[in-house]
Amino acid sequence: MGFEGVLHLRDFIEKGGTLICIGSSVRFPVELGLVTYVQVEEPRKLKAQGTLVKAETVEPESPLQFGYEKAFTVYYPGDIILKVGLPPGRFERYLRAQMRHRPSGRGRPDEPDTIVGRKMEPPVKPPERKPWEEGFIVPDPFFQVFVRHLIPPVEKRPRIVLRYAKKEKELFVSGLLENGRELAGTPALVDIKRGAGHVLLYGFNPVWRHHSWGQVGLFLNGIVYHNRLAMGWPPATQKTQQKTVQAQTN
Repeated sequence: MGFEGVLHLRDFIEKGGTLICIGSSVRFPVELGLVTYVQVEEPRKLKAQGTLVKAETVEPESPLQFGYEKAFTVYYPGDIILKVGLPPGRFERYLRAQMRHRPSGRGRPDEPDTIVGRKMEPPVKPPERKPWEEGFIVPDPFFQVFVRHLIPPVEKRPRIVLRYAKKEKELFVSGLLENGRELAGTPALVDIKRGAGHVLLYGFNPVWRHHSWGQVGLFLNGIVYHNRLAMGWPPATQKTQQKTVQAQTN
């Protein structure tokens, strides 16, 4: 294909085309910069060989979800894990390693997390996230002061349509699964809008022989509704907030 072919593909998408990537092929648009705020990781300790796992709907208004219930089973081949958002930077990873996940950064893991001479204060609870915000990784509030300008508005974020079950004990359905916590809660199906078109990333395989029976509709919906994929996005609550801000500005 070459870079010239990639440019043609970019133009195809921006003019209203839909690029569908399944399984390990999701690396193609990610590594070539056709999508943003998406990372593809290889499993570290996760072991899954052609496993049936539970998936949950995040965006019921997306046409990709038409005909499906809140939760159902998908075929996961075990080769990639999708992450959406802003991954922790080197500085944040360094400080987290030094703090050992303790708010005070002091003491051993088996000791109370208190500072001598100060009253014990419970850690600050993270802000409650809306359903359409879940899955998009943002830095810890302590670090957001450094990268706040990099956090995109909701309408410019990838749309997480489907995710794997958030609880590890609810993830496994059939097959082989070990260290499932690495997969639990991560995006399974992501819709990224670019120009007038869309890029669809399937972290699982909805068309794998007879094993994906009942899941092929998730793939066919991407074809049938290719020109309606933006339906319901951004969320109604977000649209209301935008209109309110515009009215106050005017």
